[in-house]
Amino acid sequence: MTVRANKPAFNIREKLKELDGKLSKVDFPLTPTFRADLSNNQTISTGVFTKYTANVVHWDNFNGYDTTNHRYIVPISGIYLITFMNWWGAKPEGRDIVALYVNGSNVARDYAFSGAGGTLSAEFVWNLSAGDQVEIYLRHDAGSSQALDANDLNNGFTMTKIA
Repeated sequence: MTVRANKPAFNIREKLKELDGKLSKVDFPLTPTFRADLSNNQTISTGVFTKYTANVVHWDNFNGYDTTNHRYIVPISGIYLITFMNWWGAKPEGRDIVALYVNGSNVARDYAFSGAGGTLSAEFVWNLSAGDQVEIYLRHDAGSSQALDANDLNNGFTMTKIA
């Protein structure tokens, strides 16, 4: 059996020109995301929760990070991946805690035991509403005040809407 179909002729170059203008437009909503970190070392006292004072914004496509109050104001409701990472300059071994605060309340914590120096990190996945205020607090039990190293390339507080 033979089937023949006649299709109208078209110019492929004209079709590509037509598509070119459409491909450069954003046809999907942007996902809120930001990253902020320290401009200077931050001292964290032992045994006390201290707010992470990131004041350098690397990106923030919805302008939600407040560098004065060191918090992210959620622009769109949804589920967010929240990450924190920083390097202790020369901290002796001990317990570290990263605490997630939403609207002034501690809602989650991540505990770690680190040796001398080392990375302090945490990840949270949290369902947030537009207008929620998200902050990171830190605590350690190393015996004396310790410094987070602002010069390390791995430091920062990041959030991205994932659903």
